[in-house]
Amino acid sequence: MPGDVILNDRGIEAPNLKSANQGGAAFGQPMDATGERPSLVPASPPSSHKSANAKSALELDFSDHNSPMLVDAELNFADPRLVAPFQWWMALRSDAAIPIWHNRYLQEDVAALRNYLHLYELDDEVEKVRLLFAGEDILRALGENPIDHWFTPAQAMSPKLRSSVARVLELAKLTQHTRAPLRTHTKAVFKMPAGDFVLESVWLPFGTDGASVKMMLAMTVFAPVAAMPSDAV
Repeated sequence: MPGDVILNDRGIEAPNLKSANQGGAAFGQPMDATGERPSLVPASPPSSHKSANAKSALELDFSDHNSPMLVDAELNFADPRLVAPFQWWMALRSDAAIPIWHNRYLQEDVAALRNYLHLYELDDEVEKVRLLFAGEDILRALGENPIDHWFTPAQAMSPKLRSSVARVLELAKLTQHTRAPLRTHTKAVFKMPAGDFVLESVWLPFGTDGASVKMMLAMTVFAPVAAMPSDAV
């Protein structure tokens, strides 16, 4: 990974914001093995973010002047890149147990997806979560580096992060309750420090002892609104 490396107290490598904001690559585009960044244009039309599974999705409205989130337990992915981490999670799972998290996964199994990944530690009651890892695209979108911070509904580190933290906390509760992967997508434009986006994510539960959800790995893909048709959101 380019730039400085930080190891938090769980031994998880993470880029700092300085390195995430350097370089000539465009925001929202992951590097491939050649060092180039392919296009972030979703493989499916952007309008699918609005319509996919709209009837069966659970709508979460946070009354914070930002887009509600639609939660799709049927995992009807609009962006096919989200299928890979879901299939990887399914391969790790044994019977009805949730997979055990290992830090090596970030360097080995899902290394190619790191730009899009964010990893959280959950407390027992999911009253707070701690961001353990965030890829470069996630840090750029957030506009600051909140890695290793615990977040609660009342403490989001900065006002810019409140909308994102509220959604992560709610998804952590749902993931711990269902013990199953979830797909989310924004109902409309989601405003972030780096710009306006339509987001789609997959949220994957992990344990540390196999009994309860203690960790949550998410992958989020960004569709910049400026690059989308006017009727897409």
